Amino acid sequence: MAVENVTRDQFIKFLTDQGVKLPCEVCGSSEGWILPDGETMKIGGIFNPRPDGGYVMPSTITPTIMLVCKHCTNIRFFAEIVMAGLIKGVADAK
Repeated sequence: MAVENVTRDQFIKFLTDQGVKLPCEVCGSSEGWILPDGETMKIGGIFNPRPDGGYVMPSTITPTIMLVCKHCTNIRFFAEIVMAGLIKGVADAK
């Protein structure tokens, strides 16, 4: 079963609705975050290592959505597949 992609608007609404606070944990800045547009917001991916710590190529990748701190360029990753399920669950509950 395919999971629908999370749009930029859904992502922002989800974080806002959940009360996620976004000061940067690295520099403490509350200047804001850069959320790239379109597919570039989902360019990040986390490789899943084997239990021994190595990698197999090609590896499975956990799709992520990234936010970049405007002050220090720290990157935060959010698991897209989990967020898509939570967004769908909230929509189904209404």
